[in-house]
Amino acid sequence: KGLVKTYKINDFGKEFITSYFSDNQFFGYSSFAKNLPHFENSKAITATQIYKINKDEIKAIINNNHHIIFNFINLLAGNLIDVKELLPLLAYGSVRKKTAATLLLLLKKYPLKTENEITISRLNLANTIGIAKETLIRTLHDFKEENLINFTSKSIKILNKYRLQKIV
Repeated sequence: KGLVKTYKINDFGKEFITSYFSDNQFFGYSSFAKNLPHFENSKAITATQIYKINKDEIKAIINNNHHIIFNFINLLAGNLIDVKELLPLLAYGSVRKKTAATLLLLLKKYPLKTENEITISRLNLANTIGIAKETLIRTLHDFKEENLINFTSKSIKILNKYRLQKIV
């Protein structure tokens, strides 16, 4: 329960948020699947209750419930597809495209949202997109001037989803 972000830190200390997780979602399983140490950090964004399942418990669950392995494979494949769809945008997209695409993705998948409004800090949003906070603020201001969004200090309301999609 709650909201958790996973992230990586580069050599310069810059945080890049890789995903958000909420109620009844799993994270940290890549290290189990590849038998590697964790390669991401995680941090609770809201009051959170987390259940840890160790490797022996996972192995026992899989051995006793073979149908679960298909759910696990489906989860991994879905994550891989999502990442591969984002790679060209992250590599070649303009700041406007990255910001518009991230807002639309968060509108679809982000746990803290209500009626086209996403509750997220500017810093977390910038770190999700992979841009400087100041650059994000300028882009959000442009989007507001174009009547695509409206925002407060803690949330962003999507006013015109269709026109945001055209930017991407």
